[in-house]
Amino acid sequence: MYIDMNSYFASCEQQRHPELRGKPLGVLTYDSPNAAVIAASIEAKKFGIKSGMRLGDCKVLCPQLLTIATHPAWYRQIHVDVMDILRRYCDDVIPKSIDEAVVNFNSYHLVYNDLTEVARSIKADIAAKYDYLKCSIGIAPNSFLAKVGTELQKPDGLVRLTPDNLDEHLAT
Repeated sequence: MYIDMNSYFASCEQQRHPELRGKPLGVLTYDSPNAAVIAASIEAKKFGIKSGMRLGDCKVLCPQLLTIATHPAWYRQIHVDVMDILRRYCDDVIPKSIDEAVVNFNSYHLVYNDLTEVARSIKADIAAKYDYLKCSIGIAPNSFLAKVGTELQKPDGLVRLTPDNLDEHLAT
């Protein structure tokens, strides 16, 4: 199972500042007209804003873009909390970055009958702790395909890739 938190830094800021929820938001390393957006909220992405874009270019695409300086300690705390949630389900959790992790359920086939239900429970547990944070989860026979699964449905997706449906999913 691969867990990918959606628009992580921006969503963390929207979690912390409810007044920013539902609004296009760019997270900056420093406040300057030449700064680069290191993370865009889901709402900002709808305007074509992407990580790495210069603030001036972002404002052309979305004049109402709000910005906020980064708060790495906050993102780290949420990462630790999410990893703790994942470890409630499985001991074999491998963080891939601050907003992604692989959970290896290969040794848990007698513990869990349905990994899709486990994924729904993980999503619910994250939402119970942080109501604004969403994640996309991919379930597959290996971590590469599970990561591909997270990319097929964003935000807040849940995709299970199996030998029977792999061609169908990858054709889209």
